[in-house]
Amino acid sequence: MKISRNDPCPCGSGKKHKKCCGASDVATIPAFTAEYFQKRIGTNDFSAYSLMHAKLTNPELARLAHQEAQRISPSNPQIIEQIRSCKSAREVLDLKQTIGIGIANTPFLLEKLMEFPTDSCSELSKDILQIQDDGTFEFMVTALYHCGFKDSQLLAQWVDANSRNPYHQALLGLLWGCIGTKDSIPQVWNLSEDLRIRYPKENYWKGPLMGLWELTT
Repeated sequence: MKISRNDPCPCGSGKKHKKCCGASDVATIPAFTAEYFQKRIGTNDFSAYSLMHAKLTNPELARLAHQEAQRISPSNPQIIEQIRSCKSAREVLDLKQTIGIGIANTPFLLEKLMEFPTDSCSELSKDILQIQDDGTFEFMVTALYHCGFKDSQLLAQWVDANSRNPYHQALLGLLWGCIGTKDSIPQVWNLSEDLRIRYPKENYWKGPLMGLWELTT
């Protein structure tokens, strides 16, 4: 019987197979060059992961997107005032549950959370594993990045906990690459390869690979 990488290791260590005897099953890490990423991802990629990568690392693009969103669907001044009156990250996140995210509200919610970076990272970390909705999960990942989240070890735990949701794993892989150190490269690469092997007809692997692009070039 084939042992899944997420199964307990048959050696009895108590660890997952991929983190124990199965670690050597992972493909060799390639040389990450600009040419490598251009070949794998392409220069005109418009996948969800490329757009999320731009959201995280390109503030000017995010500003233009918000500007366009305001033109199409202007923010409610009362909601903006509610957001700006929040005194803690918890208040912001509780308010978000009431008003929803919405393209018009997101920049104001992020702006407020960034006023409490340490508190925000703590509260977002408490909530993230409870999130099922993709849009809310994207918001959480974006907020963690902009609030300066740096805990790669906790990220690895979230990736394992989201093993049944490959899209969320892919977004976490993208975040991991964007905030990680060079020591994170093997784990982010393993995640990309794991998603590619498990879902050969999907492009979930692009999330971690976009993170590696940020981490290595």
